[in-house]
Amino acid sequence: MTGPCEVAAGQQIGSSTAPVLLMVTGNQLHLAIYSQLNGLVLMPGGDPSNTVDINISPEAVITGALMVEGALEPASRLTVRYDRAVLRNLQKLRELQRVQAVIGSWRDF
Repeated sequence: MTGPCEVAAGQQIGSSTAPVLLMVTGNQLHLAIYSQLNGLVLMPGGDPSNTVDINISPEAVITGALMVEGALEPASRLTVRYDRAVLRNLQKLRELQRVQAVIGSWRDF
């Protein structure tokens, strides 16, 4: 997702058996009341001078994992429940099982 990521109230993204990989390139992640996100959320950061604003309602949750590169806004609120089974199911998804050469790596020929 490019730009801010807003998950609407009551919205469910992914499930424990079919989790998602969500990459947010913006510096905002907001989950409204009673929303759920199952899977791995990656926020790779961009401009290092910008801080990352994460605001997850106390009644909302990310189940899986959240990885943020960069500094968080002091007012950020997080509700993340680490779940190994969700991440294992994500790892097994067929869409994520592909091999690709990485230029400049030891095996880029």
